[in-house]
Amino acid sequence: PKPSGELPTHQNGANTSRAIRDGTTRSNDRLEVHETTLAPGSEPHPPHQHAHEELFLMRQGRLAVTISGKTTTIDPGGAAFVHSGELHGVKNPGPGPAQYFVVAIGT
Repeated sequence: PKPSGELPTHQNGANTSRAIRDGTTRSNDRLEVHETTLAPGSEPHPPHQHAHEELFLMRQGRLAVTISGKTTTIDPGGAAFVHSGELHGVKNPGPGPAQYFVVAIGT
């Protein structure tokens, strides 16, 4: 493993993401982890859905998480879980950067 500061980052405008892990568990389930920092008022992409499940873990700032039309705001230490197939999206309501981890499980 590398310290997070040594992992390459991907810049998308004022937003940054860093891949941490992409592999499989011992039971052969896919496990992908990344860290994202969103600028105030921004979102990483439009709402979407997919086969895998996702766990959002807040580190800094605030994140508005919309799942199946219901929006909840999570703060540092907060979490949100998205089931397979659920339409979801996230946005930083501001005023500062929002930093969070995504743990994706499944295909």
